[in-house]
Amino acid sequence: TLKEGHPRIVTFALGTKPEEDAIAVDSRCGGRVKIFMDVVKPDPRLIVIGSGHIAKPLAEFAYRTGFEVVVVDDAETATRERFPTAKEIHAGPFEEELTRVDVKPSDFVAVVHGETGYELCALRVMLQRRPAYIGLLGSRNKAAWHKKQLIDEGFSREEVKVIHAPIGLD
Repeated sequence: TLKEGHPRIVTFALGTKPEEDAIAVDSRCGGRVKIFMDVVKPDPRLIVIGSGHIAKPLAEFAYRTGFEVVVVDDAETATRERFPTAKEIHAGPFEEELTRVDVKPSDFVAVVHGETGYELCALRVMLQRRPAYIGLLGSRNKAAWHKKQLIDEGFSREEVKVIHAPIGLD
């Protein structure tokens, strides 16, 4: 089925008696229509926000496991030499570069910057862009503080609930 990620041919009976696996449609058209449906999955993409000690191995691991990698940071470490496998590196003014990244609903975001102001800026922008996943590096206390700050700024509890922190595997 499509939910399982497999293509499928679907037959519709347009106002006629459905035969075999046809789906009846209340229509005056008459006849049958066969439609081929294929699943198009975007390549997985990880947006790494930060370019420090954690960002480098994270970007390398993500690339090796099939992710397209985008790096965003205004630090001197956001270079092609440091991130040779990154598809994109956004190394200009931080907030400007965050808004230049084309964030898709299927994207994963890892905020691994480490500085509070940068993290909050990244979370504000990414919450508005609604990627599939937003992870924040740091303790539960840090995450709770950031979430409270974002709620105080006008984000709803539901909106900030999507921030996964601490990021990583149990």
